[in-house]
Amino acid sequence: MAKKRITQIAEELGLDAERVLFYAENELQPDMISGKGLRTWVNEEGQEELQREFLIPEVITKIVKMKCLRPAQNPRFVFCFDESIGKKVPVMIKKGTQKQMIGKQIPVEIIEDESGMKSYRCPAKRFF
Repeated sequence: MAKKRITQIAEELGLDAERVLFYAENELQPDMISGKGLRTWVNEEGQEELQREFLIPEVITKIVKMKCLRPAQNPRFVFCFDESIGKKVPVMIKKGTQKQMIGKQIPVEIIEDESGMKSYRCPAKRFF
């Protein structure tokens, strides 16, 4: 991998070239960059650092209704049935509302990142 221009790196990352240039000038070592303005070149080490900085895994959320089955030992969690996978899952809730939710349909926010990890929580608003 040879040197690349800031504009080319920004295009690959899907970002504004000015933003990438600002980060490169302020955060990268002086020996990693050469040139001025948008005609700045970045070496291989600088390219790797820019990719680490700007490539953050995206989080995908969706809200579904689930039936609350039973309390968990931790007062911040209850067990609900997730029909999409056919299993009981622990759902994080507001502390002190555990007993009120048992047997009710509650909204649950399913948070899934790019690696496929899922976590479940009840939104902050009171829906039950």
